[in-house]
Amino acid sequence: MNGEREQLHRLLDGELSASEAKEIIERVRSDPRLEEELLELHEAVRMVETSERLSPPPTFTAEVMRRLPERSIPLRESVRRFFFGQRVFRWNVATAMLLMLFALTASLFVVKWGDQSMVAQTTAEKPAVLVRFNLHAPGAQRVALAGDFNRWMVSEVLLTRQESGDWSVEIPLAPGMYTYMFVVDGQQWVPDPDADAYSDDGFGYKNSIRRVYHF
Repeated sequence: MNGEREQLHRLLDGELSASEAKEIIERVRSDPRLEEELLELHEAVRMVETSERLSPPPTFTAEVMRRLPERSIPLRESVRRFFFGQRVFRWNVATAMLLMLFALTASLFVVKWGDQSMVAQTTAEKPAVLVRFNLHAPGAQRVALAGDFNRWMVSEVLLTRQESGDWSVEIPLAPGMYTYMFVVDGQQWVPDPDADAYSDDGFGYKNSIRRVYHF
């Protein structure tokens, strides 16, 4: 079981050879349990990649500084404390808040730098593959492609009509698994008859699934 799950992870990451990818795909198609697990893994990856990262509000620093306690000390008392007062570092609310602000700023920098490094590494390890989508719709006036790869925008990727009544488009996609549908004339959502698999969208329709491999 663990070996199969590891193979599914490597399949989504594009780390398998052509023969290994072919073998695991055949096993997935013949085993509903593996098919379901692959869909769950893909959904988990998609949720992580599209989730928003928390960041402090723009007024955070100003608000912290505004709440720092103000205390007026006479000049004579300040001089006396500077030269004769005991040097003791005291923890207070202001000190704690400043340290928290410093830690938060440092962590955000590390996260941002790490994200950029991860994106660069992913781009280097997973070059995009040109993927072709086709739909036979001779009566259509306009066909678009919408999926999780373009945030389900219905006017971003338009297909080109051929004389045969086929509509087609090629787009670059990184290795992975994607859900999508065709949108005919801006109203009718149509699954791909040539999809690798299908999944329920929760609204009574079937999303098409396309697996992209890097060979």
